[in-house]
Amino acid sequence: LPAPFSREEARAMLDELKAIPLFKGYRGKAPLDLEALAGMIANVARLAADRRDEIVELDVNPVFVYEQGQGVCAADALVILRK
Repeated sequence: LPAPFSREEARAMLDELKAIPLFKGYRGKAPLDLEALAGMIANVARLAADRRDEIVELDVNPVFVYEQGQGVCAADALVILRK
């Protein structure tokens, strides 16, 4: 989706992933915190949209998604700004 988009739209995008069963709990594993991930994706999209004239490149990788209710963590991010 073009940025910005809502948390709900981000959540809907996640549900379209082929790997979504792995996120929702698979073979006895606990479900992951998809609400926190959707929030993070929406927030990064909002930042990119709000600063589109300043940001040349934005990369957040890897993102760790913890069990439901435990949140997410971006281990690294890179933002390249226009000079």
